[in-house]
Amino acid sequence: MTLKLQAARERGRFKNAWLDSRHTFSFGEFHDPAKLGYSDLRVLNQDIVAPGHGFGMHRHRDMEIVSWILKGKLRHEDSMGHVSVAGPGGVQRLTAGSGMAHGEFNDSQLEPVHFLQIWILPRHEGVPASYEAKQYTDEALSAGWVCIASPDGGEATRIDQDARISVTRLKAGLDRAMPLSPQRRTWVHLALGAATLNGQAIAAGDGVICENEKELNFKAEKDSEIVVFDLN
Repeated sequence: MTLKLQAARERGRFKNAWLDSRHTFSFGEFHDPAKLGYSDLRVLNQDIVAPGHGFGMHRHRDMEIVSWILKGKLRHEDSMGHVSVAGPGGVQRLTAGSGMAHGEFNDSQLEPVHFLQIWILPRHEGVPASYEAKQYTDEALSAGWVCIASPDGGEATRIDQDARISVTRLKAGLDRAMPLSPQRRTWVHLALGAATLNGQAIAAGDGVICENEKELNFKAEKDSEIVVFDLN
């Protein structure tokens, strides 16, 4: 059984007057040949955007882009006419497909917005572009694992890849398990808090590759938000 830790301090960082972004994998000016992604997971950025700022309209194609909001409010706009705002527990999914322009902005003039920006390679190229948003309650996230993106859709947003993203929130002192399939690959990201994973301490921003593990067992040392990627 193997747990391989990528410590938060090992991530790349870009910071300017309005953005503080930490890059788990190579992104922008941060390039590390050993950190080009994991399976179909290509980008995992943890972004804090100052009030009144954001990423202006820009184009993407052939990528599944998922934003998971941790704190504050994130506004999405795109060339298909979608405009939506999500707060903590909200997910915004963009299938760039054949091409779409979009922008993400802090919807507040007073408070920063803190969110994960996730890119996953799609199974197919050139599919019609689409957008979807869902909101999950604190009760649901605190009660167990909530799947926020999957190829099946349903209660999750639908992505064009054999991958699933699940999230849970744990109060300090509580524990939660997740069974694993030995045929799958797993990446864990501790978005907030501090915890142990199968007895190993992990801190906010840490990533963990989990190989040949039958089960993940988390115990929160501080109030925590945990994201698990189930990958092909």
